[in-house]
Amino acid sequence: MLAVVLLGVGLLFFIGYGREAAIPLRVAVLPGVQQQILQVAKQEAEKNGIQVEIVVCQDYMEPNSMLADGQVDANIYQPKEFLQNQITDCGYGFAVLGQATFQPQGLYSRKIKKLSELPLRAVVLLPRDAIAGPRALKLMEAAGLLKLKPELVPSITGVLENPLDLQLLEIDELQMNTRGYDADLMVMGTSCAVEAGFVPRRDAVFLEAADSPFATVIAVRIADLKQEKLQQFLRAYCSLAVKQFVEQEMNGAIFAAW
Repeated sequence: MLAVVLLGVGLLFFIGYGREAAIPLRVAVLPGVQQQILQVAKQEAEKNGIQVEIVVCQDYMEPNSMLADGQVDANIYQPKEFLQNQITDCGYGFAVLGQATFQPQGLYSRKIKKLSELPLRAVVLLPRDAIAGPRALKLMEAAGLLKLKPELVPSITGVLENPLDLQLLEIDELQMNTRGYDADLMVMGTSCAVEAGFVPRRDAVFLEAADSPFATVIAVRIADLKQEKLQQFLRAYCSLAVKQFVEQEMNGAIFAAW
């Protein structure tokens, strides 16, 4: 009798586990590059029995609201810094499951091949943007061109040291492609650089490091952070197959951040 009871309990557990495994992980993403990469990760996850449903959102705020409401299990679209701001502003109980991809800012030039060739009073174009602008100044500091005040949000007025007396001009990033021929150096994001004909990995005279807070992350609810299915999904996303896809298909414009 005991054996029958134990067998019944074991069978119920097996059925329950099977049903749980059959429920797909719902992952929100924006259309485009991240959707393409997620499709490869989905295929890798399904090789190990983890079903993944890709939920494509059209609004930039939708993936986080869906995650908060329990409509999806994870989302992949936002840099860590933006996620932290969302957690602070909206009170979301989110955590980072892992890093996804990275679209670096870089220093580009049509006149020089390396930073040591930068002349005195060189003209440097910076993006006029609330996020990209301070990020660009931090990148120039990382390149050793400037020293900034320890401000939360760096600005041109917060430049402490400028050894080459660089002429810093803020313009709309969309104008970089046309005005860049006259400048000595431009600070551009990946999309703008590619549009201007640059390949970041090949052409940047200085490129943002992959440990930047602007790398895209996989966000989940804090309560689900240790969930085995999500951990298996993370392993699938950070697989060699996904990394090779990024390297081969994204033409050096996007990097794996893991």
